[in-house]
Amino acid sequence: VTANFVYVSGSVMRPGRATLDRPLTVLESILETGGFTPDANLERVTVIRYEGLDNTTYELNLEPVYSGGPVPPFYLKPRDVVNVPKKVQWF
Repeated sequence: VTANFVYVSGSVMRPGRATLDRPLTVLESILETGGFTPDANLERVTVIRYEGLDNTTYELNLEPVYSGGPVPPFYLKPRDVVNVPKKVQWF
């Protein structure tokens, strides 16, 4: 039996793949790859979902996780790509 994976990239401690061996949310996949780096932009996390030849991009705000607010779970599907962008630095 081949395992299903999702891929986590960007501002996470250990970018790479997370095993989809149970229902897995975006936040859980990020935590499984070491969590956010200090420069992560939690307000603009994206999920790219491939469906046949098409792909759909979802943008999620995970910032409320750290301020005690509600974040509805977004469950991943095999081959989803989660990207955590860096915060834009204004000088």
